[in-house]
Amino acid sequence: MASQNLVKRMFDPRSGRVVREVRTALANRDSIPLRQQLAAWRRGFYAGSIRMYDLENHRLDDYISDYQRVRKLASMNAARYMLDDKLVAYLYLHQVGVPTPTVHGQIHRGQVVWLAPEPPEGGLDGLLERRGKLAVKARAGSSGSGFAVLTREAGTTYVNGRPVDDAVQALTHCSLIITDYVEQHERLAAIYPGTTNTMRVITVRDVDTGEPFIAFASHRFGTSRSIPVDNFGAGGISVGIDLATGLFTRALRPPDPGRGSSEVHWMDEHPETGAQITGVPVPNWDLVQEGILRAMRALPGSQYVAWDVAVTRDGMTVIEGNNRGDVILQIHQPLLLDERVRRVMAAARR
Repeated sequence: MASQNLVKRMFDPRSGRVVREVRTALANRDSIPLRQQLAAWRRGFYAGSIRMYDLENHRLDDYISDYQRVRKLASMNAARYMLDDKLVAYLYLHQVGVPTPTVHGQIHRGQVVWLAPEPPEGGLDGLLERRGKLAVKARAGSSGSGFAVLTREAGTTYVNGRPVDDAVQALTHCSLIITDYVEQHERLAAIYPGTTNTMRVITVRDVDTGEPFIAFASHRFGTSRSIPVDNFGAGGISVGIDLATGLFTRALRPPDPGRGSSEVHWMDEHPETGAQITGVPVPNWDLVQEGILRAMRALPGSQYVAWDVAVTRDGMTVIEGNNRGDVILQIHQPLLLDERVRRVMAAARR
């Protein structure tokens, strides 16, 4: 009965999720028997997840389920409301000394509110002239929602490469923040230069010692399909990171049913640039670990945070923290193989 109630909550007919799940299950049936998929649903996993997980070598019990992500992870963080608001998160992280891109202001329903006592000379266009590039993104949201790159050349402002007369009016998302554009490390730009390629680092707080540790890390690289973001869900590729060595492991590209591809594709090189990925060292890996653990220590009431990080020439910068980051990245390694993570998740049930 409990598993039936869980499935009902996960697949509320009003959301349209049931239709998507059935379609995915039918597409999967040649590689994953429907009986096995039904068993996975009852335990809180979406069909799209189990299609990509390595169930030949791992058990479902080794993975954090989609249901646990939605229902449990956010509740494990006392700071969840702060992290959900990217403007508030910036103000806090900046104050405690965590590197993070400067937020200059916010745009709400076509109105710009600057954080400085006085607006920048020339407004947004003037700031763009001096900075060269700026980024905007949704004040709340995930998966790159509202993200755009602003540039200005020869007196013309561009939004994601498209010329506009008024950038503020061209940005239609309800509430956005205006930040510095992060210039990534040249080693990462050499792999794919079309996006700022970012890292996802998951930190967990040990239930016995109270000290945070890094449980998982992966790196995203954009593609022509994902521009202007590097997100896996938008068509980017995901690369594992060996925590002990700081080396990239194999990369993978998600299935793309719209283009006739229903399988995950593993690779050692970027599919468009041909640049080597597997075995390449993550730039500034020691500084990344140090900075992320400092950020986690600044949130003593948080048990689980998924951080987005950009590696720069001289160090790293925290793009944002996520309460319930997408667990599909367990395609690289199940999170519950680490007994410390398993204990944290078990303690959260109590």
